[in-house]
Amino acid sequence: MKKGDYILIILLIGMAMGLSWQLGLGDKSGFSQVQIVQDGKVIESYVIDEDFYKLVEISRNGEENVIEISEGSVKMLSANCPDKLCMHSHPISKNGEMIVCLPHRVYVRIVSAQEDPVDIVAN
Repeated sequence: MKKGDYILIILLIGMAMGLSWQLGLGDKSGFSQVQIVQDGKVIESYVIDEDFYKLVEISRNGEENVIEISEGSVKMLSANCPDKLCMHSHPISKNGEMIVCLPHRVYVRIVSAQEDPVDIVAN
């Protein structure tokens, strides 16, 4: 290998590192927060990362929801509401995503410390 080859390799590695930092792959300082809201009030809130695990049980007047927070995502494990639509929601992990249980007036949302680089998603 010539001297120019080494310089080219170093430049490519530097550009790859810069790109990964720009995309947020290298900076994990801004963790997401999960907020569990019932009747418009935040009743539970957790700062999460990839290693955080919590099983949250919400019970009020016979209405029960079980929420699992694991591996940086959140999902509704069970609910005794009539339609169970909240249980069929996909796990959420990105800023602004929500799971809603309308009959129980409960929702779970992700609030990120960092802004997402994507402003809009089109299908």
